[in-house]
Order: sequence, then C-alpha cells, then structure tokens
Amino acid sequence: MVGGEGSGLSDCYAAREVVIKAGFNYENIREDRYQSSRYGLIFEKILDELLKEIGIHYKKYSHKQWNPDYLSNNNV
Repeated sequence: MVGGEGSGLSDCYAAREVVIKAGFNYENIREDRYQSSRYGLIFEKILDELLKEIGIHYKKYSHKQWNPDYLSNNNV
C-alpha cells in the first residue's frame, strides 16, 4: 500500500502516487491551492449581491487568517 501507516510518506505524496498508479495524470487533476479561495471570493460577491437584492441586512467581519463571515440581524 502506498503511503500506509509507518511508511514515512506524506499524505500529499501518497495521494499523488495513488492517482498516478490509477493511470491518471496528477498534474491535470490536482487542486490549485488558491482555486478554493478564488471560488470563495466569487461566491461571496454573488451572495452579497443576492442578499442586497432581496433586502436581507447583514454585516461581514474579518478574521486575521480567514475571509469574512456573515452576520444577520439575529447574529446567525
């Protein structure tokens, strides 16, 4: 087993090896580490527009490491 317990292989390396052994090109399917962040920002922009359009009042607050969270008037 590739990357099994005690093998010393990192999870990333193990996943890469499994993908390659399955016959896929790892570089064609791996996730860009910034892709999720980009999609998150696009989602937030769409959500902002939607909430404003339907009249839901909210505020965003930022964290040191993460993107803004949303708070509605009832703090949900």
